[in-house]
Amino acid sequence: MSKEGKATTMGARGADGAVAMAARLLALHGREVRALLGPRGGVAEWGGPPEGAEAALRFYRQHVAASAPALIHAATDAWPLPAPWTADDLVRAAGEEAIVRVAVTPDGRADAVRRVAAATGAPAAWGGVHGHFVHETPSTTALRFVQPAEEDMALPALLGALREEAAIQEPDRPPAVHYAQAQNGSLSSFGALSPAAVPPALPWANALFGTGPPDAANVWVGGAASVTAWHRDPYENVYVVLSGEKRFALRPPGEGAGVLRPAHVPAARWVRVQGAGAASWAARPDSPPATVPWSPAPPPREWAVPGVDPPPLPGGGVGADPPPLMVTVPAGSALYLPAFWWHCVSQAPAPRQPAVIAVNYWYDTLHGPGWAGMLVADRLAGVVAGREENEEEEEDG
Repeated sequence: MSKEGKATTMGARGADGAVAMAARLLALHGREVRALLGPRGGVAEWGGPPEGAEAALRFYRQHVAASAPALIHAATDAWPLPAPWTADDLVRAAGEEAIVRVAVTPDGRADAVRRVAAATGAPAAWGGVHGHFVHETPSTTALRFVQPAEEDMALPALLGALREEAAIQEPDRPPAVHYAQAQNGSLSSFGALSPAAVPPALPWANALFGTGPPDAANVWVGGAASVTAWHRDPYENVYVVLSGEKRFALRPPGEGAGVLRPAHVPAARWVRVQGAGAASWAARPDSPPATVPWSPAPPPREWAVPGVDPPPLPGGGVGADPPPLMVTVPAGSALYLPAFWWHCVSQAPAPRQPAVIAVNYWYDTLHGPGWAGMLVADRLAGVVAGREENEEEEEDG
């Protein structure tokens, strides 16, 4: 073998060794994060919001400073209209004339990596085996990060559409799935809802985080067909459920990037076109073209829909990935979700109700030493996934 060939071989072995070392360090980091969360998985329960100086200090030490989620009960007891709500309560509070922005998709997967037909952009079924998800996609299909179509709807019309979706029995799926999920401070524009029934800020959270009022408060109204893909947000999140229940799958910051393996995917948006079934939808590429760093990992098995959701990612080669932390948030309770925690969310309406109703509050976060540790874990995950070391990953807001 020539000197050049030997150098190439040694370089490849060195690169493989660096990747293997990065994978081991990443797995070790994830195990240490899990151990620090404690035997209860880091999701402790509080009987009510941490009001008062003593409770706020204890909550800050145990959860905010430690980056550990918490389930907070009795979160709406002092609100003008405490939970649980009905759809009629929502209409009375917001007004029958309320017009809301609604995300519409063919499959209930807004803001998610989706397989589509390469020629037409129509939804395409995932196969049963997940290869290296960017480079082993069949030439007849393509992977896109697809945002939803958006429509302005009267609130009663949205609730009527959700009732129709709920009446469809599995294995059939609705031809379109509706979800009010605008993340632009939608509480302030959701009819007459704020502040007549829902406070625009949480006084106890304002005092707890110390960063002022929330950057945004958002209203969520959707049915069981909608599942939110794995992602993370750069905010301290207080997520309050008013009707039904939300089911969260969680992964800590130091673990999520390695297990969920986000990659840059071409961006697109769903549009309705002429046709029937899947052919009535097309994912149209963004103009100008753009890519979005997003995870192609599927939701937990019990939430996944074959063909709609991707198959599991192949193993990382450093032992089995730990299962996500699971927490159910019932009506009247809130989840404190620390900044940069990865989460995937499903929902279940209350009996005889068409929708889960919730509102969340995003508060600015104060970066500390833990932020630097998360960035190191992210870069190790990038090395393992074959991304360039200086490739910055954008955060989902």
